[in-house]
Amino acid sequence: MKYLLIVDKIIEKLQIFVSITLFTTIIILGTMQVVFRYLLNSSLPWSEELMRFLFIWLVFIASSITVRLDGHVSIDLLTLKLNARGQAIMFAITRLLCVAFLVIMIPAGFDLTQKAATSRAAILPISFKFVYASFFVGSILMLISYISTIPRYVKKISRGGMS
Repeated sequence: MKYLLIVDKIIEKLQIFVSITLFTTIIILGTMQVVFRYLLNSSLPWSEELMRFLFIWLVFIASSITVRLDGHVSIDLLTLKLNARGQAIMFAITRLLCVAFLVIMIPAGFDLTQKAATSRAAILPISFKFVYASFFVGSILMLISYISTIPRYVKKISRGGMS
C-alpha cells in the first residue's frame, strides 16, 4: 500500500509539472505569434495549430488534477441537506458513476486514437493520433485520480460533512 501511495504522489507531481510546462509553452508560443505577426509582419503559421494541440493535452491532464482536488463543478443543493453520512454516500455514488463512465470511455478513446493514425495535421507534420491520445491518456489519469481520492474524500466527508 505504501508503494501505491508513493507512485500516486509521483503521478500527481508529474501531472502538475506537465500542466505547468504545457501552459508555459502555450503562453510563449502565443507571445511569439503576436510579436511575429504585429511587430515583424511575418506570421508563424504552425504556432496556432501547435498551441491548439497543446491546449487539448492541457485540458485533459488538468482535468485529472481537478479530480484530485474535487474541483469540478457540481450542484450540491440536495447534498447539503443530508447528514454527513448521507453526504459521503452521495459523494461516493456520484464519483463511482464517473469512474464507470471513464471505464467505458477509455477503450473508446483508444479506438479513436487508432482510427486517427492515418489523419495528419494541416500544417505540422504529425499524426492526429497524438492529439486524440490526449483523451485516452487523460481518461486513464482521471480514473487513477478518482481511485486515489474517493476513499479519502468519503472519509473526510463522513467525519465532518461538506463545507
